[in-house]
Amino acid sequence: MNQKRITNQILTQELSLNSTLNYLFNISNMKKLFSYLLISSMVVLSSCTNYDDQFDDLNSQINSLKGQIEGFSSLSSGLTALQGTVASLQSAVANIPVTPATDISGLESDLDALSSGLEAVTTKLAELEAALANASTAAEVAALQTALTAAQADITTILENNNVYTGDLSITNTAELAFATALGDKVAIINGNVVVTVDSDDLDAEAVSAVTSKIASVVGSVTVTTDASLDFSALTAVSSSYSVTGHDVDDAALASANGVTLNYNGAYTQPALVTAGAVTITNKTSTVTGTIAVDFSGLTSGSVNSGTLSLDSAASVKIGSGAAIVSLTAPKALEVELHNAGTLASLTIDTASATSVVVKATKVTGATTVTATSAVSFPSATDVAALTVSAGSFSAPLLTDAAATTVNADEITLTALETLSAAASFDTEALSVPALKTAAALTISTLDAVALPALETAGVITADNAVTFNAGVLVTSAAINTASATTVVLGSATASHIADLATVKELTLNNQATAFAVGTAAELTSLTINGKSASTTSVTVGNAAKLATISLTGKFASASVEGALAKLESLSTAGTIESLTVSGTTKLAAVDFAHTSADVSTLKVVNNAKLGSLTTSTDYLAELTVTGNNVLTAADFSSYANVINDTAATASVTIAIGTNSLTATFTPATAASGATAFAEATIVSASLGSLSAYIQDVYDVDPAMISLSLDPAATTKGTSVAAFSTQNATAVTGSDLPAGAIASEEANALITAN
Repeated sequence: MNQKRITNQILTQELSLNSTLNYLFNISNMKKLFSYLLISSMVVLSSCTNYDDQFDDLNSQINSLKGQIEGFSSLSSGLTALQGTVASLQSAVANIPVTPATDISGLESDLDALSSGLEAVTTKLAELEAALANASTAAEVAALQTALTAAQADITTILENNNVYTGDLSITNTAELAFATALGDKVAIINGNVVVTVDSDDLDAEAVSAVTSKIASVVGSVTVTTDASLDFSALTAVSSSYSVTGHDVDDAALASANGVTLNYNGAYTQPALVTAGAVTITNKTSTVTGTIAVDFSGLTSGSVNSGTLSLDSAASVKIGSGAAIVSLTAPKALEVELHNAGTLASLTIDTASATSVVVKATKVTGATTVTATSAVSFPSATDVAALTVSAGSFSAPLLTDAAATTVNADEITLTALETLSAAASFDTEALSVPALKTAAALTISTLDAVALPALETAGVITADNAVTFNAGVLVTSAAINTASATTVVLGSATASHIADLATVKELTLNNQATAFAVGTAAELTSLTINGKSASTTSVTVGNAAKLATISLTGKFASASVEGALAKLESLSTAGTIESLTVSGTTKLAAVDFAHTSADVSTLKVVNNAKLGSLTTSTDYLAELTVTGNNVLTAADFSSYANVINDTAATASVTIAIGTNSLTATFTPATAASGATAFAEATIVSASLGSLSAYIQDVYDVDPAMISLSLDPAATTKGTSVAAFSTQNATAVTGSDLPAGAIASEEANALITAN
């Protein structure tokens, strides 16, 4: 398209000038520059008749404007590039740590001046950028170009006056080494790439190190290939990639890079490395003897081998918080530290020799497998899906949830663990799970003392090595297998769930809610039960031949201690028991009743061969049976003070006392006759007298309520009578007691304590 044709288009469509210029030069933000040309062009075109002159004039103006636009574009690009250079230099300077431990050959004293100079240039460039945005004439653009050239000169002067080298630096042969050596301290900051290749047969590694030891920061990449150790001890920052191949170098101070590749036989020790992008370690340590360390403990941003490490000869492995490791194989490692605190999809650590493994991940959503020799710690983990650990000890103090779990360790500490949602197995000599509330099937091996103090619900539990098993709040719903246990403590249990009850010696049920039948329990010596419910809790003790001690507390609907209980010597009660039976003991000499009843009470004390004394503790008597206790000489029934409030039609009070050895003196009734006044029969007994007031109270409510049987056959009597069983169906003349209301004259008698 020629210029006359363009001009004709402008003459025929005046409003398209701006779009035409934009089309030509593709710079839409130069409208201010075009506006004055458009106005002058319209005036000239409308007032002249010489179109060739008009065309020439307009073409001249367009060419001039094009030059201005091209100058503007060039200036803008140069400004952007210079700003990038200054920013890179500022970053390089900022990343140089000025500490006594960092030798950067005197650069420390120049850093302030260098930083100040770069800041001044940055300010000037910002001003140029603002001015460039408002430029509208060729003169303004030219002035800005002059200012930019001056800024470039300022930077050159700053770099020349400080320890900064601009350009790529290569040390691959003797000539390049000589050049680099001649730069002296100028290599402290290199604004370019660095390539070092050392074959010790061709280059003196010590001479190369004399140069590299001064390099503190590189605005570019660093590529090192060497067969000998080199000194990069001052290097702290590399803006692009960093690569070392062939032999380890002294680069422990390196703090930042954008990609790190290490490939050599030896230690990978860069504890100061904070940001690195992707770190790649090519393992060549399998043939190296001695202590090999892998240390990226300071890494807060980046990755190491994409999370998978295989280190044949590493003696220690330390990875910082910024790199997630999901697989580590280090069979010779003694120490492992993985500091990433994030969530891992899975985790495998195979460190068969490790004496210390620390994993700081907070959560693992997949399988976790750890193999070590001694201590394994997950100090931050709260949730692990499936856990398999083999170690000397294992601790995860914040772990609250775990699924399938298998831990084989001498010592296991899981202080916050609340839920084991799948089958779990602990093979250990010491287990601490004080917060565990819910467990599926649980197997505990080796441990001789199992303590599960918070466990509330569980599937089948197997702890066959346990001598003591304590799950004091557990309500059993499945088998508890404790083949070796002599002491078992549970919350509430069904007797059939205690698979090895026959071999248990001491059984404690802390909160028994339902019926529990001890049965024969051949080895049981001590039984302690705290009942939970006055309506649903009951306990039945049968022929437990070795049972010596029973303690019943809490709330019971009923308790029956009845059978061949040849060893029972102590029976104590507390709380509430609605119905209690004690029968068949041969050594029980005294009972310690301290229980009451929530409603009416029943007490049966029968056929206890050595029971010598009895004191009741309940009230609202429904039934009292004390018979067959051949050596019972003292009884106190004074706890009975209140008569049940039921009507005669629905209630009865049954009292049967006989065939004991309670002392009583009987005086028959004296009939009224002539001058002889009537005298009611009396039974004087300290023991029976404690019950007489209650008998009278019941009789006063309704004689039909009471069923009273006093069998004197084995009762020691006074010498005034030969027998204590005279029946008198007809009331003695003068008696207020109706004939036949109570079965015997003895029972009709007024029982007194003295």
